[in-house]
Amino acid sequence: MKVAAQNKALDAPRENRLQVVISVVDDLLDTQYHHHLAQDDLVLVWCASIAEVVQSVGTFAYDVAVLDVSSEPEPLESIRLIKNRSPRTSLIVLNTTPDSVDVIEAFRLGIHDYLIKPVNTETLGWSIRRANRSLQAIQPEIGSDWAVFQTVHEIKISDNAERMQALVREQVGKLVMGEGSLWLGSESLNALEAQKEEAVRRFAEKHPKLLEEAFESERANHPETWFEGGLGWIPLREMWMGGLFLWGVGPVSAAVLSRVEFLVRSLEISLESHRRYLEAKKLTFIDDVTHLHNARYLSIVTHQLVVSQKRFAVLFIDVDKFKGVNDKHGHLVGSALLVQMARILKNDLRPSDTVFRYGGDEFIAILHDQTREEAVEVAERLRQGVEKKRFLACGVEVRITISVGVALFPDDGASENAIVDSADKAMYQVKVSGRNSVFSFRNEKN
Repeated sequence: MKVAAQNKALDAPRENRLQVVISVVDDLLDTQYHHHLAQDDLVLVWCASIAEVVQSVGTFAYDVAVLDVSSEPEPLESIRLIKNRSPRTSLIVLNTTPDSVDVIEAFRLGIHDYLIKPVNTETLGWSIRRANRSLQAIQPEIGSDWAVFQTVHEIKISDNAERMQALVREQVGKLVMGEGSLWLGSESLNALEAQKEEAVRRFAEKHPKLLEEAFESERANHPETWFEGGLGWIPLREMWMGGLFLWGVGPVSAAVLSRVEFLVRSLEISLESHRRYLEAKKLTFIDDVTHLHNARYLSIVTHQLVVSQKRFAVLFIDVDKFKGVNDKHGHLVGSALLVQMARILKNDLRPSDTVFRYGGDEFIAILHDQTREEAVEVAERLRQGVEKKRFLACGVEVRITISVGVALFPDDGASENAIVDSADKAMYQVKVSGRNSVFSFRNEKN
């Protein structure tokens, strides 16, 4: 049973203690978290449901919210409501078998972490402390600074890392009334040297190692935020992010510095969420068995090619009698066979061409700027290579063949669906004609 410790927890001295609200569905995990997360640096508030969390965040200023969405019918809506009511609260989401689209959208909405249950207490505790690390020391009076919070809101909803950095750079420049600033990293170093050689020289004198290593040093070697002699340096704490270098800066008060820190630490969180979003998005386009691109990505590629009206060929490749392999040797052998097949197809094509696992034992290859004759020749080379190959999968030797259908855009189909369908029909003609061959869609029509 959940504990309603809300008022008691929030009456505790705040100091540097993290205010954490938790809603967990699993009673066993709930009990474990109650016992192991009761640390001196955490003030824990337990809610019986996410609906209670949504109501609570409008009243209390939590640093972190832990949400178990495994039984939530509309988890994304709950996340959206919490972020709207309390943008500063870092969200950690727990789930059992998440949908990849929901994961991507959750990161886009600004969550800090997405953990798969069961989650041990050490992992959850680490995630809680890490989520709050960047914003823990922000001064309360910043809440009245509308321009700062407006910028933070804009970077949180942006899906472009460069725009996030540009927004923060602009607002920081206004706060410190500097002459200029640049995000400084290995790629922007030369640009800065060209624009402000004197500023770079003075910066290099103060922190020579930082410039020598082109901002690729370990995080511990990065200097802290400082303003001195008209110069300023605000590091982003993840070593791959770099930092903001300013020149022509006037005196910086503690209140201004607090706002600057808030902006930059908010940017850190948004950049990290954006990086995770891109990683999650990439995973939705990768087949988890063969590590080729999947059918979802195929539709994007073919759509782009059709829109650009670029000539390309589609090879529809089907492994002959693959079901018999699975039935005789088992699915582990079948999966290992598909991995080897993917490797052969990928290695035998040009780097500019792309192979996809379409589904089951079907593969599709996109050949750029090919004539029909050239595409048929490539298909035949692939067919012969597979026929001669001795596949060794999980200690079992297997011999297989493939059937390949060839279609050309725009001759055999004017849309992404039509061209793939034409290649599929050509492949089917190989199947009904005895398998282990190559067939072109034009031949099929004739």
